[in-house]
Amino acid sequence: MRISVGELQRFFFRAWLFLLVVCLSSACNKYSTSDPNSPISQELAQVKSELTNLRDQLQKQINEINELLNNPNSGLTAEEKEKLTKLRDELQKELDTVNDLIKKVDDLIASGGTVTQEELDAIKKATDDVKSQAEKTLEKTKEYV
Repeated sequence: MRISVGELQRFFFRAWLFLLVVCLSSACNKYSTSDPNSPISQELAQVKSELTNLRDQLQKQINEINELLNNPNSGLTAEEKEKLTKLRDELQKELDTVNDLIKKVDDLIASGGTVTQEELDAIKKATDDVKSQAEKTLEKTKEYV
């Protein structure tokens, strides 16, 4: 069996073309964070801004609960203090989660590397989830603060 030079050239050209298409299609779902004006960098900055605002709200609420718990003239019953302590602990866990997410976003921005759409979607979903849970917990504290 003999293979002509033309057939060999067509084979390698098709193989090269296939690899090019595969590489380009996988690169389409990756975004660079090295340019602060790129859409991905702006989305990450928006997510960080939302997380920072949420962190500030959570920290403020935790501080207010601590002031109530530490004030001997607050008039809180033992049961109310126990409920507030549990709420504060829930808020602290959510605050820790928010801080972890902020760190992940900061690391992605600082790396100047690439971020896939899946990574960005996962961060956005985690942000939405923690915001939703934090809002529910913050709503519970309004009864006391």
